[in-house]
Amino acid sequence: MDKGFRLLWYICMGEVQVYQVLLRYDWTPAFQAGVVLSILSFGALMVLRRIYGNSKRSESIT
Repeated sequence: MDKGFRLLWYICMGEVQVYQVLLRYDWTPAFQAGVVLSILSFGALMVLRRIYGNSKRSESIT
């Protein structure tokens, strides 16, 4: 099975051209840790934004 995925790019400049790009990557432990860390960081930012974003908004109204 192929480790990767294919992207199709459609560019219209008078005619439709199709470019097929094969992106390959290995799921090494470091790569997996980076993916997990980035997902957790994004989740933490959303939680903090919800907590502190709402409190600042309510203070500015009053």
